[in-house]
Amino acid sequence: MNKSSTILILLLLLLSVIATVHAAYYRDARYRPLTAGTQIEMVRGRESLGRPSIGFPAYIEFGELRYYGIVTTSHVGDKDDSVYQPTFASDNYIGFIYVDGIVGDPTKLVDVAFVFTETMKKGDTPKTVYPWVITNVSITGYHAIIDYVKSDDEINQVVNIARVIKVGRTTGTTSGVICSKVYFMPTRGYVFRVDFRAEWGDSGGIIHQVIRIIKPDYPADVKTYGVVIGLDPGTGHMLSAPANRITSELRIVFYLLGG
Repeated sequence: MNKSSTILILLLLLLSVIATVHAAYYRDARYRPLTAGTQIEMVRGRESLGRPSIGFPAYIEFGELRYYGIVTTSHVGDKDDSVYQPTFASDNYIGFIYVDGIVGDPTKLVDVAFVFTETMKKGDTPKTVYPWVITNVSITGYHAIIDYVKSDDEINQVVNIARVIKVGRTTGTTSGVICSKVYFMPTRGYVFRVDFRAEWGDSGGIIHQVIRIIKPDYPADVKTYGVVIGLDPGTGHMLSAPANRITSELRIVFYLLGG
């Protein structure tokens, strides 16, 4: 083996190590403010209930106050369960499940929960959440969340056309095409199907579409379509809760950049 071949092999090994470390950091790292697409852990007492992903930031408005927090899947935990980021440790506590979208409750027909993290006066910038999504392809690492779907029709009109991106703590960034209109599923509430790859732990992760790119490898602006909630065994597609149904059913407001 000549010297150039040896150097090439060593370089490839180094790149492989860097990629592995980056993937682990991307999936498990501690993020403040909380960031869409990263890992959280739900806990009851001292028992871990599971580690889903963060969907998007939101708030509930009460007069001059706003209760800020994050959206994630609800089938991992229940109302009042504690939430940590990235894992269960005293200094990682971020809040608790304040609104649980239990399927069967006629006022909350989505498999999604709202995790309360802090109270702020209206007009003040929250410290725990920020409208951005992590990406493992951008040099800067984040894209800004500036919009979301506000009706079923925005999804229904792009079936088999629109390609969207999922970001979750297990498989990271994957993309696929929207495969169905929004419909009601008795065991999961309002959903639509997408053919991207996702695995256990990606539940709750944000689904978005890049709508404006300033320049390559630079932060882009994205529009949120919903969050991952699980697998549809009949089709093999991933089930997703629409963002418009999440906000209306949980009675929360999407926290967008500039909002």
